[in-house]
Amino acid sequence: MAYIVVSLILIVIVIYVLLNSSYKNTNYYKNQFIDSYKFKNINNVRFDIVNLGSNQPKFGFDYNLKSKINGMNWALGSQSFEYDYKILKEFHEHLNDAAHVLIPICPFSFFFSKYQSDELNYKYYPILHSNLINNYSPITKFLYINHPIISAKRNLYKLIKDVAADSRLELSSNPMTTVEIERDAQNWINDWKVQFTLNNLNQIELSEENLNSINKNIAILNKIISFCVERNYKPVLVVLPLTRELNQHLPETFVKKFIFEPIDKANVIKVPVLNYMKHSYFQSSELYINSFFLNKNGRQEFTSLVVNDISQLVKND
Repeated sequence: MAYIVVSLILIVIVIYVLLNSSYKNTNYYKNQFIDSYKFKNINNVRFDIVNLGSNQPKFGFDYNLKSKINGMNWALGSQSFEYDYKILKEFHEHLNDAAHVLIPICPFSFFFSKYQSDELNYKYYPILHSNLINNYSPITKFLYINHPIISAKRNLYKLIKDVAADSRLELSSNPMTTVEIERDAQNWINDWKVQFTLNNLNQIELSEENLNSINKNIAILNKIISFCVERNYKPVLVVLPLTRELNQHLPETFVKKFIFEPIDKANVIKVPVLNYMKHSYFQSSELYINSFFLNKNGRQEFTSLVVNDISQLVKND
């Protein structure tokens, strides 16, 4: 009898392990950690250039081909300056001496300081030390990282009917029509207005929450710059390009007051600032997958341009 009980327990354990492993191998689950997994195989690798950042720089940099430089894209979507800093602290030992650290600035970077859902912290569990993860919980790690089959609930059916793998980084053209691109640009603006409780980008009256976020992010950006300089890395602030359709929705007053003024306040050390926001070549939506994210061809062209511009900076030092 005892043998039968032990055998049944072993069978249950084997089935559980197989189901948990199978669930972790679904596209549905892997898509949630697609940005984290790229850090798995860098134990013995060192880089001459990396970039931090959120979704826009995730689609903005590719060091594999045209740039011909030993680099890695450390951006995770979505990500705040706070986590940029944490990623840098966790992985900076993979940087060579005098390596360049690109610090991307996106249209609403200074407004974004906290995640609307704690689930957005989960992607850091596989890669960051626990003391660097906001609201870290060993229970969360157990349920969502180590044994996600337990917390899967209704998503268990993904074992039978999975979703497609996230292949957006492989797109080399823009699948949107001209009308769809214009609509997409307006949707981004509308979503940002809702997210940050903004009514009119021409005349923004800052709420206490927005003011606190901007001041907090200025302080963190200053810390990132100082962290780099103190360790002989070369920080470069990079304002990424936008399509013509998205640029036209961002008034000059907004760009000056909520992108470049905060940059100036944070950049006390006066490290280089490269501004490509309205670069003529990257106004074309053909280089994007929508109105905001560069496609494969676009980011290879952009990375090559940035690397060349940095080379000129080095020559002029």
